[in-house]
Amino acid sequence: MGGDLTVNAAVASSGGRIDLAAENNLLLASDVASGDGDVALAAASGGANLGGPVNAGGGAIDIVAGQAIEGSGLLTAGSVSLIARSGIGQASAPLLLAAAAITASNAGAGDVALQNSLAGGTTAGLLATRGGNVGFTRDLGTLTLSGSVTSGDETGGVSGGDIHVKALGGDIFVRSPSFIRARDVEAHSDVTLISGSGGIDLGTVTAESPGQVTVDASSGPITNINESLAVVNVQADAASFFGSSIGTAAAP
Repeated sequence: MGGDLTVNAAVASSGGRIDLAAENNLLLASDVASGDGDVALAAASGGANLGGPVNAGGGAIDIVAGQAIEGSGLLTAGSVSLIARSGIGQASAPLLLAAAAITASNAGAGDVALQNSLAGGTTAGLLATRGGNVGFTRDLGTLTLSGSVTSGDETGGVSGGDIHVKALGGDIFVRSPSFIRARDVEAHSDVTLISGSGGIDLGTVTAESPGQVTVDASSGPITNINESLAVVNVQADAASFFGSSIGTAAAP
């Protein structure tokens, strides 16, 4: 096993790219700032612990870990890409960030738990974990999910956990080319869920007043993943459902 890399002093550039790579664990105990340059962090066989803020200005932040990614303080007007094998944040301690575009993928057991506070709109691409829960909380502005949001691995026979998506300061807009599954969706105003060729599984959908919920499953079914309720629990001023059927489905 290779060595760890601990960064105890600030690392900065005026706009150039910053690369920090460890063969095992990477520990940031101080600030990393790149102006508008990209920042790439890697922990090849270990975990990445972000103890100090990483500020890329308008540059991209890419973090790859052989185990978990934990900590807080990713700041950029650009994009953040997170790849891990044993979790990205935790439900009780989500990874805090402020970014315009986010993707996060966890290839093993563990949660993907993110909390984004960038003002304005945020687009999230792939949010996925092979064995755990997926949670994304948007503190300010609109959240658009442009990619897949998945928990588990059906082809590999791995059961997933719950999916929770919240936009506490704006709208939620989700468009998936195939299937949408979410146990808890909550927005400060409107919620729009559109699936392409697949159905939509939902638990509770909340749109604060005056809020509108639109659920469009195209030709697929709209099913409820909460066994205790006969239909999807919707809390909103108005709601519209479009699908081949609206019924119930067993909880995972």
